[in-house]
Amino acid sequence: MRNLKVMLPDGFQDLLFDDCYLRRKIEEEILEVFLLSGYMQVSSPAIIRIPLPS
Repeated sequence: MRNLKVMLPDGFQDLLFDDCYLRRKIEEEILEVFLLSGYMQVSSPAIIRIPLPS
């Protein structure tokens, strides 16, 4: 099996346990406010890789 190394852009990090839970709760509260104000959700890709010319 090949060992593939994941290359993440600088500044990316995992949120674990309590931090992940807190972030999810904040996102849910913000979403509720926006939905009650008449806004709708849009989902776009988190990371887009664009090949650079060589």
